Amino acid sequence: LDTNSKLIISTGGGILSKRKNIKLIKKRGIVVFLNCPLKICLERIENKKNRPLLKKKEKKIKSLFKKRQKKYTKIADLIIDNINTSEDCSNSIIKKLKIPTDLEI
Repeated sequence: LDTNSKLIISTGGGILSKRKNIKLIKKRGIVVFLNCPLKICLERIENKKNRPLLKKKEKKIKSLFKKRQKKYTKIADLIIDNINTSEDCSNSIIKKLKIPTDLEI
């Protein structure tokens, strides 16, 4: 990644399972954790066919979710509750990071 680029990167769920990824991400920017209850996460992706972890038993999914949630909470510079619309979530991030909304991109 170009260190001068202004980017938003949406990572996959397992990206933070490796320490080198955590170090790189923390070094290059702000880590925002979009926190959402498991029930809502599952509702949002229930019809997705490309989610291999969803084929696991419910107990394993809950365990993985709790493990990742704990790690993401520890790593995050900012935690946003992501229970409403994507627009609400985006607005919360903009407000908390004090990002000017009149920027040209």
